Amino acid sequence: MQLVVFAISLAAVASPLGSPLTTPCDELGETTHAVWLPGGVPSEDIGLSFPRTVTGAVVATATTGQLRELVKRNVDFMLLSCDEYAFHVTGAWGKANFSINPTPTHQKVALIADEAAYQMCQSRLSTYEQDVEARFDAEITIYHGTWPTAESLRSFIRNLWQSDGITGVIQVGHLPYALWEFPWNEVCPIPLFHEDMDCTFIDRDHDGKYDWHTWGANDGPELWVAHMRPASGRLSDLLEFLDKCHSYYQGTLPVPKRAEVCICRDWGGCVAPMREALLPIYGDSIFTQGGPGIQVSGQTYLDELTHGYELVNVWVHSSPTFHQFDIAPHQYVYDQEVRAQTPGGVFTVVWGCHGMDWNESPSHCFAESYVFGSHNGLADVGVTRSIGTERTEWLFGLLGQLPSLAEAYFYYLDSLYDPVWIHSQWPSDTTENFVFDCALFGNPFWIPAGRPGIQEAEPRAWTSAHAPVISIVPNPLSERTEIAYYVSAGCEVSLVLFDRAGGQVCCFHRRKEEAGWHRVTWDRRDDLGARLPPGVFFCRLQAGEYQETRKLIVAH
Repeated sequence: MQLVVFAISLAAVASPLGSPLTTPCDELGETTHAVWLPGGVPSEDIGLSFPRTVTGAVVATATTGQLRELVKRNVDFMLLSCDEYAFHVTGAWGKANFSINPTPTHQKVALIADEAAYQMCQSRLSTYEQDVEARFDAEITIYHGTWPTAESLRSFIRNLWQSDGITGVIQVGHLPYALWEFPWNEVCPIPLFHEDMDCTFIDRDHDGKYDWHTWGANDGPELWVAHMRPASGRLSDLLEFLDKCHSYYQGTLPVPKRAEVCICRDWGGCVAPMREALLPIYGDSIFTQGGPGIQVSGQTYLDELTHGYELVNVWVHSSPTFHQFDIAPHQYVYDQEVRAQTPGGVFTVVWGCHGMDWNESPSHCFAESYVFGSHNGLADVGVTRSIGTERTEWLFGLLGQLPSLAEAYFYYLDSLYDPVWIHSQWPSDTTENFVFDCALFGNPFWIPAGRPGIQEAEPRAWTSAHAPVISIVPNPLSERTEIAYYVSAGCEVSLVLFDRAGGQVCCFHRRKEEAGWHRVTWDRRDDLGARLPPGVFFCRLQAGEYQETRKLIVAH
């Protein structure tokens, strides 16, 4: 987030947003003011009250006399309006005020596939349609064909919006997309082009890239769009991805009810707010990396992905193909490495520039790496431009309220396109030349385990102190592998291998084990001694009342 700092003179009678010096907010009173101090707490105590620390800065309340002291001591600060103060203290602001609960909506969804993707995945798309409609308040209609330009696809979507009242679109395959050009010549895909149906997009210099748009009756999107877009040359990745979605709905895809928050040093102060936003969903089952002044290595991030999480939130300097962490080892983590980590995260939110930019890197990028592959990834959210996923905590709050990721993403996107808020953060930009370019990749019909809409596949208790751990090396395997597992206390232990349908393939043992590490060597044979064919299996460790599952891949 760009922070514009103003040194406020007491001769001024208004804040940069036009708010009066005294605010009528009940929390502040008539003679107390809300201020933002980017440098943190002043070195000399003048009695300010600090209700919240935000990304290293502080939000404080100050009397008029204390404001004079700040000016006298040359302390940079910015007066906050009531809405800004409420946002920083409670996380509620403007259109995304969580005290006004968004209303769940019946979802009328157009699943639009290019002809090549449809011919390859027709039966799986039908299965996906049936799975979603059986579990969510949604109806899906499948369309397929050829759209030569982003404009022709937008016209098709707009007609469906006007005539059929669709609320969302799932784009499958390599469909055309529009490009946006910023005033500083940065170019990126613009998902908003297929989400905002009453907006006018303009290419002022006629170079094939849009650079201006005017809002219609609504200053935000009318639809949500999810992209099931594999890397170029890898269309067949859709087959495994749709199989993975089916496994998820059948309850055979392991979904541990826990979250990981990994935030690099530049945003270390956001660790606590992100954890706080996730507490209503995951309670104590949140693992965090980073914090104020703490450096994070790429290796620790990759290692955590092997433990498996339902939600992963990573804040990192990024390009479409590599995350830049603070320190070695693995300071640069490439998209292929993320793609190879199993089981990974089911849903990932990437706070990093160009994390979803499939135009700059069509053959491989993080957008598809977090979704496609042998890990458990079903969906991810990020941006295509140089910025982060602003207001991430609001997306988490919406996930705790609404019956699908699709709806949470729509309300989140709508909150981002709040002209008042945009102007407050980027006063040099106008809403005509500014777009966030957020993108939702993968399956939009996901919700945290235990939420309404689907049943949790593996109900279980989990705490960091007692969770069993499984390590499988090598994985994928060809002839044999070693399964190592750890239990924190002596208990009854079972180690069983299941296929995708949930059928038992091999029971390694059921017996009492002491605390510590234990190992089993497996030679690719089932309980009857038959050699298993290539495929995806799940190794489940039950240790007392706790449970852990890891995907095991048998290669050709």
